[in-house]
Amino acid sequence: NIQDIELISSVREIETANVQVFPNPNNGQFTINWLENSTDFTATLFNLNGQVITSVQSNVNSIAVSANGIATGLYILEVKGGDKTFRTKLTINK
Repeated sequence: NIQDIELISSVREIETANVQVFPNPNNGQFTINWLENSTDFTATLFNLNGQVITSVQSNVNSIAVSANGIATGLYILEVKGGDKTFRTKLTINK
């Protein structure tokens, strides 16, 4: 007996969000402008090892982030809202 095996796989595409992050590089103070219809988003800062350094939630389109206690270095900023995600490298120089 030969059985037919049906493999089902799905890959969900990540929709890129329209976001502005400035200044970059910065001194630990930067602004995130979320330019999508929904105002709810979460911004998470990761180090290069993938560890979460800080995370903020917002329900407005623009927030000022103060990362004063964070060391100089290169980080990954991920901004997510609904089904949209934005990632960028962020440099903090103090």
